[in-house]
Amino acid sequence: MTLKIAHVISGLSPESGGPTIAVLEIARWQCLLGHSCTILTAAERKAGAPIDLFDLFHKAGGSLTEFPALGPEKIRYMPQLKDYLRRRGRDFDLYVLHGSYQYPTYTVARFCRSEKIPYIFTPHGSLDPAVRNKHRLRNRMVDFTYHDRVIGNADAWHFTSREERAACERPIWTNSFIEPLGIDVGRIPRRSRSERFRKKYGIPEEAILLTFLSRITRKKGIDILLDAFRRIVATSPNVFLALCGPVDPDMRGLVEAAQRAPDVAVRLTVTGLLLGDDKDDAFLDSDCFVLPTYSENFGIAAFEALAYGVPLLTTTGMNLHAELAKSGRAMIVEPNADALYSGMLDVVNRKWQPTATPDETRSWLERNFSWRVRAGNLIQHYSGSVRSGNAQQIRHVAASDLGR
Repeated sequence: MTLKIAHVISGLSPESGGPTIAVLEIARWQCLLGHSCTILTAAERKAGAPIDLFDLFHKAGGSLTEFPALGPEKIRYMPQLKDYLRRRGRDFDLYVLHGSYQYPTYTVARFCRSEKIPYIFTPHGSLDPAVRNKHRLRNRMVDFTYHDRVIGNADAWHFTSREERAACERPIWTNSFIEPLGIDVGRIPRRSRSERFRKKYGIPEEAILLTFLSRITRKKGIDILLDAFRRIVATSPNVFLALCGPVDPDMRGLVEAAQRAPDVAVRLTVTGLLLGDDKDDAFLDSDCFVLPTYSENFGIAAFEALAYGVPLLTTTGMNLHAELAKSGRAMIVEPNADALYSGMLDVVNRKWQPTATPDETRSWLERNFSWRVRAGNLIQHYSGSVRSGNAQQIRHVAASDLGR
């Protein structure tokens, strides 16, 4: 069964984190598997967007339709989207809505309900308490005003782990399925340290480099990371920390305070967003990747670190931490400063060592978390929703005929 799929997301930019990468990769690999995929999104693409992924998506046969967005970024009102749906919306067998609370999600869900076209809702962790606590009152008002109807009427919800489903604060689905995301292991280089990242930021070759590469936001545990690193600096003179990624406004004060602290500043590097070769160099020059998250529904960067051959230190806040532990190159600790400090100290003092080689872990990733496998599994779930939707339409038509 060949599907025509529309993936809907409010915007595509690396600053938004994992959903941008996930949507481009899901749609690209579903095209490679023989299906037709179009991404519907806002037209404004921020500087530094992952152009290579857009190119790969187009080369795979994917289509990108962008609409001008008006108003605040959190709303992304797209007046031309309604007209597009009126003209072209019935061309698709299925819609996949990525993320919560945005205008495109509401508009497309309403269209699907009126036209009896199945749609799947993928929250990408947006309904986790750690995310919703940031704007709890606003979120509850939106829930009751319209959002619960949007997501509650979806034909299915796609969670990336059992933990994400269990933590979801709006358990109002009729059907749901669990399918983790993936990474493209083949596009991640196999090579030794480049030294380019270290030279660029003045990090000595012999230093132990701990790296964080993701959005620098509260839920990622930046507070406990900086606290633990301050304690590491006091006892270990040759350890450096690189914070790589866009800094959220509510984290700027904390990061800037660390940059002003005399004992920490000389060993702390804050790079901003890294893409392409710069991102490769940061991973390859690292001795350990640290993701001290309080809550993470998947954590693409953690899986990528393992593919680069970098050992991983993360927390039980990572929904798939039990799976990551099977890689042989991940240490898992509790998401608090004391546990993180102890884990970092074990890494620095080499009291903890990986039990698998980088090549063994890459093979493990290929078997368990490759996009080809995950995209194919998602198609099976999508097909089930389409078949179920078609059956409901047939029953609806038959009932109408009987009433004549």
